[in-house]
Amino acid sequence: MTIASALLLRARDPAVGDGRRALVEQAAPLVQTGLERCHLAIAYAQLGDREPAARCVADAAAHAGEVRVARNAARIHRALLGDADAGARVLAACAAELLHRDATVDEWHLLAAGWLEAGDRDTALHYLAHAASAAATVDELCAVAEGYSDAGDPAAGHAAVVRARDAAGSVLAWTTIARASDALADVDGVSASLTAAEAVIVSPADAAAVAHAWVFHSGGGGDDEVDRCFARGVALAGTEEDGELLLAAWARLGRPRSGSPRCRRPRASGAATTGSCASRSTTCATTSGARSPARSSPRRRPGWRSSHSSWAQRPDGVMRPTGAAGRRGFAGRWLPPPSC
Repeated sequence: MTIASALLLRARDPAVGDGRRALVEQAAPLVQTGLERCHLAIAYAQLGDREPAARCVADAAAHAGEVRVARNAARIHRALLGDADAGARVLAACAAELLHRDATVDEWHLLAAGWLEAGDRDTALHYLAHAASAAATVDELCAVAEGYSDAGDPAAGHAAVVRARDAAGSVLAWTTIARASDALADVDGVSASLTAAEAVIVSPADAAAVAHAWVFHSGGGGDDEVDRCFARGVALAGTEEDGELLLAAWARLGRPRSGSPRCRRPRASGAATTGSCASRSTTCATTSGARSPARSSPRRRPGWRSSHSSWAQRPDGVMRPTGAAGRRGFAGRWLPPPSC
């Protein structure tokens, strides 16, 4: 975290009181990046200083080729400065920059999200088409599919998922496709993707990941699917760490302790005893216990995408990229400044 970011973060503390303006003024000459300028613009706007806020967001918009900066600048123009036209001009300038270079799928995707937030669905779909044309990997194609879902074009989203299936070959790929299918409300697609994921499980970690996906995607499986994944993980486990991983995954899913994966260590006589892992030579087994009442029917996973309207109620937030699939969430993730 930079000094400017630390000062702006401190300025958000209600305990600072009247010292907030002094912190913002102290941070002003220290900002360097476009996102920091967005943070500073928000701080000024919340102090009621529209003119310096407008200058800061204009400086941020000068980084037209940085899509996250442009998207945040457009949001600030709309939500804090009441100038939707200026926000649209920022997005248009960003699009012009992207057209003159080899833009990534992520960039087209985020630009489309910015236009959708601005209420221009047709332009959003236009830039999603650019993203779809550039997409090649499973992760990219599924991000595009989720974008089309948010833009209200499920047919185009399904087409991207079909392309992703042709490129899939690992547990990570199939669970990513399951997530995209869930975004498109394709319950059959979720089930088919996770069944395919089970077929390529090669480690206890894979088994735990697929079990987790069965639980938390809409239309996900019940006890049979989860137990099947853990049984596969048990068969592949060969170390104490493998056993601990499976036990931890079992607990995270809220499964009953009586049915948890158990680690067995052969006795000298050849008999086996059930207990906790005690050596690197352990092998894992699973016991069949009572089923959890909570898992007797499918359960929908909490939504992984932020609402498009969330920022309007939290104008002090600025989007930042997030890891793994979450970083591609079409609605973005909004966090308090300046933790970008």
